Amino acid sequence: AKQSANAAKQKETEAKAIYTLTNRLTKAKDIHEIACIAISVISECFSCQAACLCFDADGSPEPLFVQQLSAESNVWRDVHDFKPDKNILNEQLKYYIGTEFYDFYIHTSDHILGTVRIPINHAEIVSTSQIHLLESMIENVALAMDRFWSAEQQLKLREEAVQERYRGNLLRAISHDLRTPLSGIMGTSEMLMDMTSLEDPRYNLASGIHKDADWLHSMVEKHFEFNEITGREAHSKQTN
Repeated sequence: AKQSANAAKQKETEAKAIYTLTNRLTKAKDIHEIACIAISVISECFSCQAACLCFDADGSPEPLFVQQLSAESNVWRDVHDFKPDKNILNEQLKYYIGTEFYDFYIHTSDHILGTVRIPINHAEIVSTSQIHLLESMIENVALAMDRFWSAEQQLKLREEAVQERYRGNLLRAISHDLRTPLSGIMGTSEMLMDMTSLEDPRYNLASGIHKDADWLHSMVEKHFEFNEITGREAHSKQTN
């Protein structure tokens, strides 16, 4: 009966820790706030000074990591002892053992988002049930970080689409303003060519003007068509 009561109490504590973590993560505004929330809850749950190392948008470890010192404070420290293998995901490794921490990987199916760092003296004595709890908490952290990076990517795509739209509008206006006088120059030069004989020196001048204006007109048309295509591709990319 005591064992059953202890097991039930342990499950209740674990469920409460997961709920607290998940609830707080939904309010995080950026990747570093996610890291601070994670180590706060994990430190309290495991009675240790947990830390978190975030990876940047390119999948590389940041130069600093955050560690929980007490219930109310944390500190940012330089990274010295973490050199992950590039084949981490392929080898399905769950942690990296450094000189000070066990680094438990925060990852999705295709890329690493960071690590939860548990001090070695605590990591070596955790029970199997505690490891399972830590893995569940890390999965929640991974979901929060992945949502953040997905939102950042969508925001970047929207900004690029807006910039492309402004660029397209500007180029269309410029193309229109260029095509009108070029058409006039081509028409006038053709009239001059029709009014002069081939032997007249003025014919060659008019022919040269017409040729250069026609070349500029073709360049403007090609640029306009290219801009229309890239604009449609940018809009399609944003929609997808």
